[in-house]
This record gives sequence, C-alpha cells and structure tokens, in this order.
Amino acid sequence: MNAVGFEKAEIAVLDANFQTTEENIFTLEGKTDKGATRSFSVEGLTAEAVKQFGSNIPYRTAKRGIGDLSATLTAIDVPLDFEMTILGIAKSTEGFYEGGDDTEAPYTATIFYDKTPQGEPYAIALYRGSWSRDSLEGETLEGENKELPEEEYTMACVVGDDKKGYGIAVGAEQVAALRAKAFKVTPSGGA
Repeated sequence: MNAVGFEKAEIAVLDANFQTTEENIFTLEGKTDKGATRSFSVEGLTAEAVKQFGSNIPYRTAKRGIGDLSATLTAIDVPLDFEMTILGIAKSTEGFYEGGDDTEAPYTATIFYDKTPQGEPYAIALYRGSWSRDSLEGETLEGENKELPEEEYTMACVVGDDKKGYGIAVGAEQVAALRAKAFKVTPSGGA
C-alpha cells in the first residue's frame, strides 16, 4: 500500500543503547523555515525470491527475510543543524560545520507519515540506519522566481537486535504503537 501524499517525516537520533529523547527527534512537516517533505521511497521490503533447482526442475524458491533495506528522502528547506546532525557532520570550535576522517553519521530511526486512500493515518518506520547525502548543488539565478531546490538523502538500514528492520501501520492506534517501538524515548538526561 502506498501513502496518498507525504505529510511528515520524523528522524530520531539514537544513542548507544538505540534509544532517543524527544529533544533528539527532528520533524519535517512544512512549518515555516523548518523544512518540508517532498517524497520518500523505501526499498528492500522483502528479499528477492531466488529459484532453487533440483531434479532438473525449479524445485522451490528461497524467499525468507528482507532485502537490502534503504530509504530515500527528498525534502526542501531542511534546517542546517538538523541536516548536519543526521549526517554526523560536527560543528567546529569556530562555529562552522566541517567533515573529515572522523565524520560518522549516527544511527537514527525514521518514520514517514501520511494517509491511506481511505483517509486513515498511515506510517512506515525504519528502525535503525544512517543517513547520507551525496552532493550539494547550486546554480545561478536567471531573473525569475524559482522553487526551492530539492535535497536528497539516503538511509542505509540495518536490522535491530530483534532481527526486525521496519514496521508499517494503518490507523491512529497502530501508528502510535509503531512510533513507540521505533522511537524508544527516554527522559532527557537519562537512559
């Protein structure tokens, strides 16, 4: 089932115990100067079925597990602090951001939200992974108004200790339960 539209994305930066605090959950939902979502895609939901041959025939298919789970997020006007945090790019002592050998994106959990064609709340959560961004672009202005440029991010996902990589929920109660599983929120300052 695909969502109808793309209302909001939440990305939680996880600590060493794969937990987060409300302060470490970033939201893109179209609020002024806080970024907005454009599109998402999630790939690798199931393992690719592979035929196994025996007795000179296709005997069975191997189809267990998930594939190479990943997500692509396209957004506009993403706040710099939000972007640098999920990419693991640190702020220098002089106050600007810089990347190098020690740049390491943190583990995050991510939830994409919208509605089903019937209008029910819908969410897909990716429980653990790290975000990357391949490039920054710019081009000259040509005397006319233009839309804000889209920014594309890719999340490489892994499964958690429970061997689960993602969850999909439909309905308000199920979406709330999915958020609670994906974002194991602890009180600020403690685990």
